[in-house]
Amino acid sequence: MQENASHVIALPLFKLNLPAVSLFRPQIQQLTDCSFSLENRKLKIRASKLLERTETARLFIEGLFQASRCHTPDTAISIPLTQQQYKRGSQSKISRYAYRDVRACFDALERLGWINFHRGFVDTGDISYPTVLWAVGKLSEVFKPHMNLWQKLTSEADPIVVRKKNRVGYQERVETPEGAATDLMRANLALINEFISNQAICLNCPNWQLKKLAVKVAKTNPLQIGGPRRRKTPLNFSQVILRRIFSQGRLDRGGRFYGGWWESIPKNSRSTRA
Repeated sequence: MQENASHVIALPLFKLNLPAVSLFRPQIQQLTDCSFSLENRKLKIRASKLLERTETARLFIEGLFQASRCHTPDTAISIPLTQQQYKRGSQSKISRYAYRDVRACFDALERLGWINFHRGFVDTGDISYPTVLWAVGKLSEVFKPHMNLWQKLTSEADPIVVRKKNRVGYQERVETPEGAATDLMRANLALINEFISNQAICLNCPNWQLKKLAVKVAKTNPLQIGGPRRRKTPLNFSQVILRRIFSQGRLDRGGRFYGGWWESIPKNSRSTRA
């Protein structure tokens, strides 16, 4: 693995799609229990908090598994570990998962000896890099028998994404306009995603060609928090669920499809190998 967070190829954890049924329920439960024990809670854990913490633990375990099975060597997952990146109800920040739960699960993974990591940092150019982590030890061993197993993934995220440039020229997510047209787009995307998520979509080529291609398409630019994201991603066959992104702040312009792993490979590989 590379020497610091700016050099590691990583999957952004909060953008991953997850399987409907996990192969790693015992590990998710162990991580959840460990995260609570490290907090030394004196009050009874509320049912809602237990559910939220379990969902966060599941995200970590499934994300680490997807990174482990990527064809791009030494792939990690990336997470921001600063509280200001999390806010309930926000369009531009991480809103589904609470910072306290993320931090607690990260600390528990470290205590269990299930991860190695490089901490995020801000460089001299005021560019922020997220923390990156990858599975090691017992967790890595648990993953090994399942590396080539196909799983159907699902997504609860809104497949219609609307963005526009902010005052400094960076794209920010804004609230999606609601109405009959939006409902129709969502319904059409649901049909498309239901079909393709039931297919094992991969490349028809020898392993040596696959690894060579995976290295080629691996990201070459640093993974930054905020600012331009001109980066290529690891080759992750798990990611097939599509979304439409409208980057001009309105639904009558743009609307390209994003999310499929095939977008990261050269055009000639899409037509001849996929």
